[in-house]
Amino acid sequence: MRAALRPFAPSWQSIITSPLRRCAEFADELSGMVGIGSCEWPDFQEMGFGEWEGRTAESLLEEQPDVIEAFWRDPVNFSPPNGEGLVEFSRRIMGAWGNLIEQHAGEHVLLIAHGGVIRVILAETLGMPLDNLYRIEVPYASLSRLRIFGSGADRRPMLIFHGSR
Repeated sequence: MRAALRPFAPSWQSIITSPLRRCAEFADELSGMVGIGSCEWPDFQEMGFGEWEGRTAESLLEEQPDVIEAFWRDPVNFSPPNGEGLVEFSRRIMGAWGNLIEQHAGEHVLLIAHGGVIRVILAETLGMPLDNLYRIEVPYASLSRLRIFGSGADRRPMLIFHGSR
């Protein structure tokens, strides 16, 4: 990830991060390397997975294949047990995304976030329904680049790049 970001580092004006450890620690490290402060935004933390928190998809598939398959098949209507619903999660992320765009209009911002956060933002950018969210692969240490044209109600996001290292 460090190598993938190196070409973009000189142009960032801000680094925004999820407060969860993996993202926040990387943001702190990167912030020190490029001399730009990072700021944690709590609303960019990953979806709350309830009883699935900290578990791998592989272990869930072994123990509860029907349950996780139901979630992947219909994530809007099937939430992780005692977890955050996808519609609520999406509202939280899109609210934070709108705030980020307004507060940093015209800036080149690096957002360090989790796969679910990135999927929601990409789905919104591409006009995809939430039902199809898990059709977007977001590998660890991937990079997605968006450009925002216009402002307010006339705002038009464009996907420039999405891929891994």
